[in-house]
Amino acid sequence: MEKTLRAIFFILAGLSVPIGFFVDHHPALFWWHSIPSLDAAVGGLGTVLLMMIIKRIASFASKKEDFYD
Repeated sequence: MEKTLRAIFFILAGLSVPIGFFVDHHPALFWWHSIPSLDAAVGGLGTVLLMMIIKRIASFASKKEDFYD
């Protein structure tokens, strides 16, 4: 079940970028909003970057199992 949900998630996340090229957008307030799917790509890359940073911090900031013994 978990593998199926994970596969569905990655398929939908991967489809969100190409779909952004076909969706009509409102007038852009900033210049980078006029680039199709840039928000989805930056959000995905930012999420991956945050997960990598958190994993790195957790590797030296977490306590050992016998810390309170």
